[in-house]
Amino acid sequence: MKLEQNKVYSNFILKNVKNVHEINSVSYEFEHIKSGAKLLYIKNDDNNKVFSITFRTPPVDNTGSAHILEHSVLCGSKKYPLKEPFVELIKSSLNTFLNAMTFSDKTMYPIASTNEADFRNLMDVYLDAVFNPLIYDKEEILKQEGWHYHIENKDDEIKYNGVVYNEMKGAFSDPEDILARSIESNLYKDTPYFYESGGDPKYIPDLTYEEFLNFHKRYYHPINSYIYIYGDTDILHHLEYIDKSYLCNYDKIEIDSKINEQVDFSNIAKRVEKEYSVNSNEDIDSKYLLALNYSIGNVLDVKLGLTFGILCKILFDSDSSYLKKALLDAKIADEVVLDYNNGILQPVFSVVAKNAKKDKIEVFKETVISTFKKIINDGIDKDIIKSAINNFEFELKEADTGTYPKGLIYGITIMESWLYDGNPTLLLEYENALEQIKEEAENGLFENVIKEFIVENDKYNFVILSPKENLSDKNDEILKEKLGEFKKSLNDKELESLVESTNALLKAQQTPDSDEVKALVPRISIKDIDENPIVVNDIEIIHEGINDIYVRVDDTKDITYLDINYEVPLNSNEEIHALSLLTKCFENFDTKNFDMIHLNNEINENLGDILFTVSPYQNVKNTEEFRSFFTCCIKAFSEKEDKMYDIMEELLLRSDFDNKEKLRDVIKEELSKTQSKIMSATHKMVLNEMFAKISKKFKFITLLSGISYYNFLKEINDNFEEKYETIIKLFKELVDRIISSRKDVIITVSKEDKQTSIQKAKDFLNKYQSTSKTTINFDYEENKENTSIIMPSLVNYVGQGYLYKDLGYEYEGSMLVLKKYLSTEYLWNNVRVMGGAYGSFIQIDKYGNLGLVSYRDPNVKRTYDVYQNLFECINNLDLTDEDVNKLIIGTISDMDVPLTVYGKIREFVSRVYTLDTYEDIKKRRKEVLTTKKEDLIKHAKMFDDVIKNSVKCVAGNKSKINECKDLFDNEITLF
Repeated sequence: MKLEQNKVYSNFILKNVKNVHEINSVSYEFEHIKSGAKLLYIKNDDNNKVFSITFRTPPVDNTGSAHILEHSVLCGSKKYPLKEPFVELIKSSLNTFLNAMTFSDKTMYPIASTNEADFRNLMDVYLDAVFNPLIYDKEEILKQEGWHYHIENKDDEIKYNGVVYNEMKGAFSDPEDILARSIESNLYKDTPYFYESGGDPKYIPDLTYEEFLNFHKRYYHPINSYIYIYGDTDILHHLEYIDKSYLCNYDKIEIDSKINEQVDFSNIAKRVEKEYSVNSNEDIDSKYLLALNYSIGNVLDVKLGLTFGILCKILFDSDSSYLKKALLDAKIADEVVLDYNNGILQPVFSVVAKNAKKDKIEVFKETVISTFKKIINDGIDKDIIKSAINNFEFELKEADTGTYPKGLIYGITIMESWLYDGNPTLLLEYENALEQIKEEAENGLFENVIKEFIVENDKYNFVILSPKENLSDKNDEILKEKLGEFKKSLNDKELESLVESTNALLKAQQTPDSDEVKALVPRISIKDIDENPIVVNDIEIIHEGINDIYVRVDDTKDITYLDINYEVPLNSNEEIHALSLLTKCFENFDTKNFDMIHLNNEINENLGDILFTVSPYQNVKNTEEFRSFFTCCIKAFSEKEDKMYDIMEELLLRSDFDNKEKLRDVIKEELSKTQSKIMSATHKMVLNEMFAKISKKFKFITLLSGISYYNFLKEINDNFEEKYETIIKLFKELVDRIISSRKDVIITVSKEDKQTSIQKAKDFLNKYQSTSKTTINFDYEENKENTSIIMPSLVNYVGQGYLYKDLGYEYEGSMLVLKKYLSTEYLWNNVRVMGGAYGSFIQIDKYGNLGLVSYRDPNVKRTYDVYQNLFECINNLDLTDEDVNKLIIGTISDMDVPLTVYGKIREFVSRVYTLDTYEDIKKRRKEVLTTKKEDLIKHAKMFDDVIKNSVKCVAGNKSKINECKDLFDNEITLF
């Protein structure tokens, strides 16, 4: 049925219809006549359907109302009065995305599924959650998700606890998060951006129940909502359902949620100074974070936004780019970054220096300003502009959203204009503005923009984040004293009341939902699930001597995706460290035929992207063995396929690594980036370091990117004059070894370009001799010591695990069903709900690894006690067939993740490398689909044996770890 503009469908008037050819879609903009709700439907043939409902939620203080409410509405609703229907959906739906997100000025509730019935179920649970939450009937939801005074016995210390409270303690431990927060709050003081929508741990305990409820009453009305539906779905059904089930119950009201701009910048502090915590004995004079930040127009100015996106490439795309080169030459910091935040009403352009020197603070600002003035005076090289535009346009057209549903990313982009009363598809319709930019580029567009929005712009601030030794410990002590004084101020009756309140909350958390209540959450039937796995097998393999070519044809939008996998031999820990570092060096050195400036132009003009990685693949049949590949990943429009090989060979074979000062810069930057990665994904680091004690493959991973790699970089950086010649020599040896190693060429291409691509791959392979010697040797000895890693953090990451295959157990599909149960029931309830951690993860994989780790956890000993009780939990499982079936559906959802065009061939090649056959996958899938309660219970002994033999690893707060330091054999102080 064709939808007609200005007609009414189920009380929705269709106000606008538009072709959005940039994303091959048609948009339909509706408004609900009675309630005023806005709804946008993006129609196309994508079967990965997306729904979201978003509310404009500008914060009014730092108590985190928006964030806590985001968590809380998903803790039960009138139609679905479970404690946590969100968790039930994780267990029992086929979702491809399920989450909720708090932004600076909005709260978004998105879901996605490829199954139409499942899509409708998810939509209904979410709509009932936001409009009819149980928060009005259950104050304990605020206590659990937000904060509460926690004291289980009168003699205990009083503590603050709550999921969001601990999540934000983790966020406020990360200096980069602190910096980003300081930029926005100090630049836009008269707007909602002044406040922390996620909540500042210092102020979260100020949030009262009444204020919490008032926030929902104020903002969660349909007239303040933005409903988004995307993909190949029945929109008329959805309109009728949304109207009859929800929106018909509401009338239009006035809500003042408009996001106001910062107009007067005269009272904005131009210099802002904050502190962050580092461990003692750090070189604090070289640990500053600096950011020079400019307010840039309005996000609804599409052309300006695109101009700044391209300008970022011109200024910072490589070490030779104008601004990045100037900052690196000035030796200001280990790492410099450019950021353009266009997710708010007034975008912010930031130049950031990480691990900067104290005596370079003013030099940083002066260098940025003088560089911009020089660019205005001298002009920008026309070839640099052209190549930057070409590369930027490639990224827009490819629209690579990685593992996220495309419709989800489009939905977030839509909200970046729709939220501010702009045309919803404004920022998706980029072609006209891009053409204008191309026309004006040679006539000083970029120079004029720099002059107007940076050099002559007084809407800016300079944020300086200085290191403070043991600040997190000192803040912990201050809080402990404050709560101690609070406890002293209580009389016996008041103290008893807090104890009763804490234990009442624990009892409520421990009381399971009834089967009748759980049955209210809709789900599809197992009968609707295909018993055949969704794997890609339409791959052509061509043997070219000892090398292989893998080819897959798809609708690639005239893009060719090319991976070249080199199976390089490695002989020591140092070689593995150096190979990882080498992947970060390409594009940062001159080559035989190009200096860095012209090399960067050549890349941007001809390629969409090129990067180098190292990846290990473990043998699923014999987990003692693994293969490692040095990979070059390239993508470009198919007409530029010759350039893909030419540029790759130029970088790999002809890079000039003898530039000593450039190597010094690369090492400093990589050291800083490695530290940032560890801080932002500490839970992954803990698992890797834990498994590295008992697994050769994980030892290899830590040599590539873990603590030992960080220490390798630090050693070179601290002793550069002694070490640099050795590193350069090692780089050259590795390059020679790479090019002569066995190679696989992996291609995804359109049907029309297939034969040409195959011939080019053959020509490339025949240029070089390949050796079949691919041994990997390095120092490894099993070491079951338990390790504590002390970091400047207010929270902890608590890990424990072992290799179940070493204990005689074999992998079965039912293990994944048990993993789903433990993740969504036992660990969720005990570590997150009652323990207050933000999250808890379990890893059980086909390679024999079983690991547990918590995320942003206020506890250490308590969490280890939870792990200790896993045997009892599993051995006494009391699940109905219906419970198990729900877990099976959720498990299948984890297995059936939609893959991108590029991801499909990579999944196939990964199976080849790991010897994981289609028959193996089908067998495991059948084991999942036929799992019974008894299959879960039989794994209790395995968990018991793993816990008894396990290795422990924890990272986080020193004082909290020291409360149970007898659990650990050694201690590492990091950062």
